[in-house]
Amino acid sequence: MSSHHPIKFTADQFRNQNKNISWLCQVIKNQGYVPGETNAPENTVEWLNEILERTDFFDAVTAAMALKGSLEELTVEIARLKDETADDRKGSFRDLSQTDQQAVMRLNRLILEAAHPSETPAYRYELIALIRNRNGDNFLQGYQNRGEFRRDMKEHRGDVEWGFLVRCDRGKVIDDYFSDLGDREKIGPVVTDPEGVDIVPEGIDPQEAALREAAIRSYKTHKLNTYILDQLEYVLGSAQLNKAIEFLFDDNGRSPALTTVEDIIAERKKIEANIAWLDAICLELRNSLALVKETEDGALEFLDRCRDKV
Repeated sequence: MSSHHPIKFTADQFRNQNKNISWLCQVIKNQGYVPGETNAPENTVEWLNEILERTDFFDAVTAAMALKGSLEELTVEIARLKDETADDRKGSFRDLSQTDQQAVMRLNRLILEAAHPSETPAYRYELIALIRNRNGDNFLQGYQNRGEFRRDMKEHRGDVEWGFLVRCDRGKVIDDYFSDLGDREKIGPVVTDPEGVDIVPEGIDPQEAALREAAIRSYKTHKLNTYILDQLEYVLGSAQLNKAIEFLFDDNGRSPALTTVEDIIAERKKIEANIAWLDAICLELRNSLALVKETEDGALEFLDRCRDKV
């Protein structure tokens, strides 16, 4: 397995690690890490690599992380690069030697990965497969990506009984192969131990990730609607309003003579509590509607990009 790890971003890194270039660019812009104009087109690998050349990028990211309270102890490599490039980051990137430029870019990439691991492809990681052949021997084999693992398994399916591909930096199996199951591709990756809805599982492309996000939001919306229906019995409806009005006033709009002030106050508080509850549910519905609209806009934008590529 090659030990060379390119510092600059490449399209293959995003594809092999199931990351989205546009999403990472959007995160950087939303956080305000890059003030001013850039030369490269936005939402491209070239734009990201231009960001890596900024000598003020590290300080901007760490300052934002500290403000949010998410700045933990830096890794040994980041801390070392921070000290080594302290003087270099005070000047212009173009004035630095090639070695110093590489150090600044590596520092910027590592801090970006630390701040936004879900959107940033890992600077370096290894894929190791545990393979068992039909003779009963087990051995380890390194691979560059999942595609290479799958091709190798199919090419040697007559000799291989099974294989598990592990991403070493996470200690997680991201692919497997069983010769007895044949060569039919899986309909989609199945994650039996999801870490959470906010973590995109390994093995899905950007289109599948977008569909997954839309499904999660649809589920949350459905769950909210179900919750609201379950709570309707506690919400003030038209029947309850009519009953309350009959209790407080007679047909002439006057309070009944036998009604005490305490009863009126209690009924008023009950109505106010029900109205407050209804307002809270309306607020949740508006937030849910905003999420649905955001999903719709993202899907339409994605379809437009796909149409342009075709």
